[in-house]
Amino acid sequence: MKIVDGKKVRDISSRLSAQASLDAAEKVVTEQALEKITKDIKTSAQSMSVQQARFAVDYYYSIQRFRIQNSNRLFAIQSAGDSDEPHSFLEYLFKQGEIYENQIYAGLVSYAKALPEWPWMESVSGIGPIITAGLSAYVDIHKAPTVGHIWVYAGLDPRVRWVSSDEAKKTTKAAIEEADGDLVEATYLLDGKLSRSAGTVQRLALGIIPAGDSEEETNEEDQKVLTPANIAAAVSKRPWNANLKTLCWKIGDAFTKVSGKENAYYGQVYKRRKAYEIERNESGANAEVAARDIVKFGKSTEAYKHYLKGKLPPGRLQLRAQRYAVKLFLSHYHHVRYELTFKQPPPKPYAIAYLEHAHYLAPPNLEAVGLETPNY
Repeated sequence: MKIVDGKKVRDISSRLSAQASLDAAEKVVTEQALEKITKDIKTSAQSMSVQQARFAVDYYYSIQRFRIQNSNRLFAIQSAGDSDEPHSFLEYLFKQGEIYENQIYAGLVSYAKALPEWPWMESVSGIGPIITAGLSAYVDIHKAPTVGHIWVYAGLDPRVRWVSSDEAKKTTKAAIEEADGDLVEATYLLDGKLSRSAGTVQRLALGIIPAGDSEEETNEEDQKVLTPANIAAAVSKRPWNANLKTLCWKIGDAFTKVSGKENAYYGQVYKRRKAYEIERNESGANAEVAARDIVKFGKSTEAYKHYLKGKLPPGRLQLRAQRYAVKLFLSHYHHVRYELTFKQPPPKPYAIAYLEHAHYLAPPNLEAVGLETPNY
């Protein structure tokens, strides 16, 4: 029989107890420090510029993606049961990442709640402070006299295509020939061919707007002259903001998740639209689109089976319904931001002002920001 050394047991117990006390004290100090940091972050976040808020939102989503990826990896390691893996250390690292993510979240919540449109955004089921901060950072209401400008910038206008470099060169060459060599006139012809704003194409070509998603303008001295090459290069640039488009996808996903709630306005819009899309699809109304797009899919894919029957696959119907709900939400969001900024309702929607349509869906919950329903 093995004899247990009582003194050694007491020594080990004493050291463990002391370590536990140190860990508890460290936890209290850490929590107090984090609480102070969080308060400082909240105060500081309210004064962020639009560019800073845009960076913070992008950074938050990057950290979130990284955390989700690492969570899956950590779970796989733990499931493997490999005793050589330092699980407790990895869990510690993971927790630190969560703390960091929560600090950024706290700052963005503070930023969002300081925005004048926040009470209305808060009233919309499915919309939270991160989406509110993101929209505020990406949508410059001074550059969006109508919601159509937001739809284009978010990649939600089906008329606007992102063309390849070769197609851009060919289309530009044809437009220049049609304009008898007048390069400025050619940019307006390109507007009609590709729904790319002539002004935007000119500014991109001249270097007034740098490549990518940035909106910062360069100095007058840095501007170039229009040439067929830089016009074609401008036309081939992505015509929307990739991060805003992703944010709009998140909004659509949020509306899908709340569509089971009767009081979720845009969730119900999505739900009704999806039912409409399904009914329309079953009636064969999408046969022409299916025949056109079937070549994009391999014969072994599930989507190909639907296209072969002259129908769109369920996933595409869902995306259509989500885009419909998101575009309506953005229309209402534009109304709220516009009136809060300029102290008057936005211009009448084109369909009502010029096409004499009578059906208008006013934004819900306008009373949350002290606005009244417009008399269109």
